[in-house]
Amino acid sequence: MICKAKEEGFFAYPTKKKIVPVREEKWLVKTFENRVEMKQRKGKFLHGLWSFEKVEEGYLERESLGEVTQTYTHFKLIATLYHDRATNSKELFSREEIESLALSGVDKKVIKLLEIKKIL
Repeated sequence: MICKAKEEGFFAYPTKKKIVPVREEKWLVKTFENRVEMKQRKGKFLHGLWSFEKVEEGYLERESLGEVTQTYTHFKLIATLYHDRATNSKELFSREEIESLALSGVDKKVIKLLEIKKIL
């Protein structure tokens, strides 16, 4: 049996294209003496995982470190990273200490970017 549509190079199957919303955020990466400041998330999204501070304004006039992206089930996250100096606090972690923290995929990408930029 020969398929006429295949012969003609045309398939008339309807295709659904899902549009994924994009969420753009600004994150602040604070460092002090080869250690990075991270905080545990308290909100509903990724609750309990360690992450970087989300900022609304104030750092936008600085040059960014770059961007990291992560695609989730219902949206795509694009985080633009900014750098600042941290004060000596309890939430500063060395590269070795970060290995023992519970991080999301996007936060692991931030750590890799910091290593590439030789900040961590």
